[in-house]
Amino acid sequence: TTPPRALILGAGKGLGSELAETLRRRGTRTIEVGSSLDDLRYSEDRLTMHCDLASPESVRSLFERLRDAPRFTAFWWVAGIWRKGEFADHPTYDLVRMIDVNFRNALPIVQYAWQMMRTETAPQSFVIVSSTSGVQPRDHEVAYT
Repeated sequence: TTPPRALILGAGKGLGSELAETLRRRGTRTIEVGSSLDDLRYSEDRLTMHCDLASPESVRSLFERLRDAPRFTAFWWVAGIWRKGEFADHPTYDLVRMIDVNFRNALPIVQYAWQMMRTETAPQSFVIVSSTSGVQPRDHEVAYT
């Protein structure tokens, strides 16, 4: 049988990079998308694609490359950014960039993955991961991990 293949949005570093490595060790072939990845590095088990979610042009370019990519039966969305420091002190530019990267430019890729996967008959996984580190609650708040 053909090994499973996963599309991972946010595979360039951090959690996404670790996830991609773990999936490959377990026999899953990966299509890895990230802003810190080189474009179209290909091996039997790994295909990488550069995409900067802060740039709509980069996202449009990714769609062109995804059309020629192998089919996948798993999708992982682990891309996202968060700025350190007091939220109230962030300049508007940082907030807009977080919106662009975390939602505006990522959602069309998520929708594409959903459209591709809904036509598959093989078992599928569609996973969305959101994480932050170093965010501390105030005295009257509680944080769960």
